[in-house]
Amino acid sequence: MAVRPTHIARAKELIQQGVIISGGAITSSYFDPTVEGAKPDIIGSLIIMDAESLDKVWEIIKSDAYAAEVWDFEASKINHVRLRWILFSVPTFLPVRANINHYLVYSYLNSVHVSTHMSS
Repeated sequence: MAVRPTHIARAKELIQQGVIISGGAITSSYFDPTVEGAKPDIIGSLIIMDAESLDKVWEIIKSDAYAAEVWDFEASKINHVRLRWILFSVPTFLPVRANINHYLVYSYLNSVHVSTHMSS
């Protein structure tokens, strides 16, 4: 995916701004990164965002580099969630502001990218 570097750069900006709380790939099955040569079957993206409204989330998602050629908006979903804390891999909790809206974004790959990625 030629647009991946642009997608990652924008995600890093949004993380620094506190908009993206977490995110990553959705895989079709369990992926063990410790197995040499193993590759995940990526079928989409999952993003947890901190935004003032659902409209703002859609605005951010639609302006992403993946929007034009990678994500399938017909299959994408955004759910409102209420996070209480974020647990990192170390025993540290990051309190989340209770009066902020949090959204869970599921953006699935379009059929061209699913078949291309799974066959590689």
